[in-house]
Amino acid sequence: MSASKQHRNNEVCDLYTTRRFSLRDLGRKFDLNHERIRQILRARGIPINPPFSHLAGRKSTRGQA
Repeated sequence: MSASKQHRNNEVCDLYTTRRFSLRDLGRKFDLNHERIRQILRARGIPINPPFSHLAGRKSTRGQA
């Protein structure tokens, strides 16, 4: 694996575990699809969070002026 891909994969893992980015958000950031992001995380032994778990604990602003 090239050094640039290794650096990208490290950043993907870091953002997923510490900043709680979703697979799709990471895919957009790195121009990959969410399935490739999942594969990168899985290869590193990082468990995949259930969908929308990155939103847990956020206060909804929907319907507020």
